[in-house]
Amino acid sequence: MPTPINLISLDIDGTLYEPKGSLVDLKKLAEFRLLVKKLRSKWVTTILCTGKTPDYVEAFSEAYGFVG
Repeated sequence: MPTPINLISLDIDGTLYEPKGSLVDLKKLAEFRLLVKKLRSKWVTTILCTGKTPDYVEAFSEAYGFVG
């Protein structure tokens, strides 16, 4: 029996956030929010990895559904 996944770490730098000056991809944002919701329903902890400032991470987390 395979070991269940309990934690997923996501690198957001250049992966989940749009480069400066780019338009936000609303479809990508909606799909990611759905993914986070599905993971949480399965009790999988999701964390963000980044070198960004805490203020940036907080705003990103709210926009992408990591909070609330």
